[in-house]
Parts: sequence; C-alpha cells; structure tokens
Amino acid sequence: MIPLHKQLFINLLELKIETKEEIKYDSFFTLIEEYLKLEKSIENASAETVDYLIRARQDYIKDILFEIENSPFSKYDNFYSGDLLTIKNIIKGQKIDFELLKIIFNTFHKKRTINYFTNIQRILDNQKRIDFKYIFILVDNLLQEINYHNFSYEKIKSLLKYTSDKYNICLEIQHSFDSKSEKKFPLCLIKVEVPKELEGQDLLIIDNVKFYKVYDVEWNLVSTVYSDLYKEHLEKFFITENNKIKYKSKGNLYLFETQNLDGADYQTRIRKAAQSVESNLKDLMSNTGTRKKNIIHTTAYTFTSEAPDKYRAFNIAVAGSKNIPVYQNRNKRDVQEFYKEYLSSFHKENFKLDSFKTIYNLLDLIKNTSEMTVENKLVILWSCLEKICVDLNRKAIIQKVQQIITKSHLMYILKQDLNEIWHGIVENNFHNQIEVLKEVIVDPSDDFVKYKPKELFVVLKGMDKENQTTIMEKDIVLAALINSFQENMKDKNTIKKYLKIEKSRVEQNIRRIYRHRNILTHTHSQQNFDIMYFVMKLEKYLSGLISIIIHYTLRNPELTIKDIIYAIDQTYNYYESTIIDSNDYNSILKPHYLLL
Repeated sequence: MIPLHKQLFINLLELKIETKEEIKYDSFFTLIEEYLKLEKSIENASAETVDYLIRARQDYIKDILFEIENSPFSKYDNFYSGDLLTIKNIIKGQKIDFELLKIIFNTFHKKRTINYFTNIQRILDNQKRIDFKYIFILVDNLLQEINYHNFSYEKIKSLLKYTSDKYNICLEIQHSFDSKSEKKFPLCLIKVEVPKELEGQDLLIIDNVKFYKVYDVEWNLVSTVYSDLYKEHLEKFFITENNKIKYKSKGNLYLFETQNLDGADYQTRIRKAAQSVESNLKDLMSNTGTRKKNIIHTTAYTFTSEAPDKYRAFNIAVAGSKNIPVYQNRNKRDVQEFYKEYLSSFHKENFKLDSFKTIYNLLDLIKNTSEMTVENKLVILWSCLEKICVDLNRKAIIQKVQQIITKSHLMYILKQDLNEIWHGIVENNFHNQIEVLKEVIVDPSDDFVKYKPKELFVVLKGMDKENQTTIMEKDIVLAALINSFQENMKDKNTIKKYLKIEKSRVEQNIRRIYRHRNILTHTHSQQNFDIMYFVMKLEKYLSGLISIIIHYTLRNPELTIKDIIYAIDQTYNYYESTIIDSNDYNSILKPHYLLL
C-alpha cells in the first residue's frame, strides 16, 4: 500500500504544475546562493555601503537558520543531514567565522547539482509516515530546484504523464537531469513580427542569441548561412507542401540554434528564446503606435541537421493557470466596489475625496504594471508599498513596511487558511454531499456560498472517520490542508507557534524583496534570480493591504490611509495579546475590527 504522504506528494506536485500556484516555501539552497552573492558585494562595496550589507548578511544568516530548522531535510535522514547540522552549529556558535562559513556554503551549494532529486525520493521512501506539513514544503522545494536547473514545468508534466511509476518521479527527474539524454539539440524555426526598422535585417541578435531570417513576410527565401544550407528542405516543406498556410500571422520566419541556450531540455530553451524575443521587441512595436498582443506565432518547427527533412511542430505557448487564488478574487471584488463608490462620490456634496484619490492613484499605478517587464513591476509595486506605509518620523522605510505587512498578514492568515479549505470543499461539492457541512452555510440559496467560520472549525475538528475518508479519497490535498489547519488550531500555544513561523517567513520575504529591489534600482547588470517569485509574493502582500484600506475607507471616507495603517499596528497587538489568549475561536477566525 502506498503511504499517504507519497500520494499527497504526487497529487500536490501535479496540482501545482497544472495551476502554476505560488511557491510558498523557499529553499535553503536559494538563500545560501543569495548569501554568497551578498558576500561578493561586501568585498567590492564602498566604505559607506559595507555597513548596510553587513546588516543584510546578519539577516540572511538568520533566515538560512530558520529555513534549515523548519526543513524536512533536517527532520528526516538524507544526504544533506550532516552538512545542515554543521551549518546550524556554526551559525549558533558564540562567534561566527564568516570566512569558514563562506567556504562551507560554497562547498555545500555545489551539492545542489548532485543527487538533489534522488535525495527527495530517499526521504519519501525511507519514512513510514511524514507529517503533511512537511510534504507541502518538500513539493515547493522540488519546484524551486526545477526552476533552478532550468527544467520547464511542461517537461515535468511529460515525465509524470509517461512514467510507469509516478511514486518514483523524483528518480525520473534525476535520470533526465543526469543523463543529458538530449545531446543533440534541434534547430528551431519561429515566425516573428518585427518593427519595420528591422525588416531589412537578415540577422537579429537578442540576448546573445542569433536569429537568422530564412523567409520574409511575403515568403521569399532570404539568403543566409542556414537558408542556403537547408534551402531544398525548407522550400519543399513550406512552399511545395504549402505548410506556410498554418502561418497566417504577419512576420518573418527566423531560424536559431538551441544547442547553446539555457535549459535542461529543448522545449525550455525554445520557450526561453521566444520569451526573450517577445520581451525585447514587443515594447518597440508598441512605441511605433501599433500595440500587439503577441508578435510571435504560437507554432514553431524543429528539425536536426541529421534529418533536415523531418519537421516537428512545437507549441511555444505556455497555458496560463485556470486557477485564480482566493486572495485575487477577494481583491478584485474590493477594487470593483471601490470604483463603484468612487464614481458615485462625484454626486455627493462635501464628500471627502483625499483618501479616495490616493487609493485611485495607487490602483492606477498597479494596473499599469501589467504592461511592464517583471523587473520594473517589482520596483513599482514596492514603491506602492512605500507610499502606503511611509512614515516621515522613521529613518528606515523597510522597518515600517515589514511591520505593517507582517501584522496585516498575520491578523488574517488563519481566516485565509479556512477560506482556502472552504474553497476546496465547495469545488468538490462536499458542502452538498456531507451532511454536517450543510449546517455551516450562511444562505444555501445564495450563488456565492458563504460559511460560518466558527461552525466550520467545529465541524472540521469533530469530523468522523467516514467523512474524513470521503474527503481523503477524492482530494488528498484538501484533506492535508484540513489536517494542517487542525494541528495549528489545537490551542492558543499551537496558534502562537504557527503565527511565529509565519511571521519569520513574511519578514524574510520582505527583506529579500527589498534587497532585490535595491539591486534592480541601483545596478545596471542583468540579474539571474527568479524575479517572478518575488513579484508574486509582493502582489499578494500588496493586494491584502489594499483590500483592508478599501474596506475601511468605504465605510468611513473621513479616514486617512495613515489612520488605517496605525490601526492595523495597534489592532494586531490587541489580537495577539488578548484575542488569541481568550480561546474564543469565533474572534480568532473572524478577527476584531480595526481599532479606529
């Protein structure tokens, strides 16, 4: 019989790859990599910058220790156990030898490319039972490494689909990584609509990748080193066999090599090359007065030099997630409510518009980031946070942002966890199938099915084996979420422990977002960290904060944003010191209104 933790691992991995859901839990390897880059910055920094970087170094060491102590790699026996214990002992020592720590980090980080995926499989195989909370971390760690090693999610989906044993998927991934089975990477043909200024150029070099034009927009063959070499096969396939009919969009046909591009498989390499063209040329097309949704045809063709007459169609497009996070739906409703009220306010006499205008300007700025590169998006979203949290009496804005984001997140995290569980219940129709869940519905006739928080908590806590089995058999991920929620809500001590861990994670995220924002703002070099990871974190925190501001502004237009920010600070202090200690689950799950 397959252990439940292995079933959860596979189901959660498939779900996250399909929905492209946010990665919540970071990897100690990622933090160590960032720490080593910080050490290089310290070596090359000016005297006035060194003090700031040394403070950042202390934060990273604290964050690395936190990740190690809360990692399944520390909890269960594996190849890294000894290394992690050594690192932990050095960090916890009376005085840290930073040179020794750097050497150990450099040595340990090299192990990232050796048997990482096998190591996860070893943890899964060698345990009779693993706490579900560690499986959530393990899956996120795996996804971090998939990104780091330049595997595409599509590649992992393919391995999951065709493997004979899903429960050994980590070994399949390791084999794919080690074998380098794709030793001969194909040539690729893509159709691109370029700005008219580039129409006459037969070679484009974008991010050091050479794109050779082989056919122009009128399907005239262009003489280049590759079109001359494969002229006969190109003309037969596209002209004689009339496959050009599949390319109805405007644009030239370009050929490029995939051999020297980044990526563990040719699919990843082609998509990265296409994204590079899209990001570099799309804005240039817009600046000519022609705004384009896409400038690259979604179908590419690949062939090898050994078989130039055998073409394979390849879909460049990566399907977006059909899953919309609960917080995005909530934020969307709040924003729509705000716009509605903002428009009607122009008909009201003596209406205070100051806060409304500030919120409107913020929403306008955030909306415009959808057109930006991810680098600019991160910088602008951070500036929105600063604009909300600014306090001229404080020297360091990072302290204020960290304090407010952490408290606004923690005050609602338990309710958000319960929302996620209820979303899963409704999605699986358990609220109609399981009798006890019908009792927690606010209004059965309502299209948007709302629930009573305390009642749902009581039902989940006392659910019998039969209903637990029903949920487990249909949706083990939902069952795991319920199990983790129950563990976190046992009593006031487990709640406080959970909030303390969440607090550390949020503070860590804010510090790292701020560091990467500074790197993007103050340097000109290209960055190779996963910017999208931090953008998603930042969007989530900002959405939650804006929803709170909108909620209270609509109910009292006299309030300023500063009033609301101050109230968040004070209300969380009250929530932590009084409400949690009260053991009143209704108040804990449906937090006290802000002290305004």
